[in-house]
Amino acid sequence: MMAAVVQKGLIFGLASIGQYLLPLMCLVAAAMSAWRRKQRQALVKGVVQAQDVAVLGDISWREFELLVGEAYRCRAFASSSWAATGPMAAWTWCCSRAAKNSRAVQAVEGPACGRCHCA
Repeated sequence: MMAAVVQKGLIFGLASIGQYLLPLMCLVAAAMSAWRRKQRQALVKGVVQAQDVAVLGDISWREFELLVGEAYRCRAFASSSWAATGPMAAWTWCCSRAAKNSRAVQAVEGPACGRCHCA
């Protein structure tokens, strides 16, 4: 009897907190996504407006990976990336594009490890 009362109170308490916390977390995630998207677009804009190819030598590998992913996104590909672990810790990315008039996904590039949804 007492356990049911405690369980009900705990569920009610978590639901009361969650109704405010969950939308706040979604709002923060959306704001972070918009900020990172703006950063990627600014990186592309900076490279496109540069008069010299040497600008590519001035960016980090992480920025270069973001630049490649954004270039594919600009051409209507879906691009995702994640950090790999292990001795050769590098960024891995995957691109896919839905075929015209179908829901099939065409894998463009993906890792051999199978983590990519389109590989």
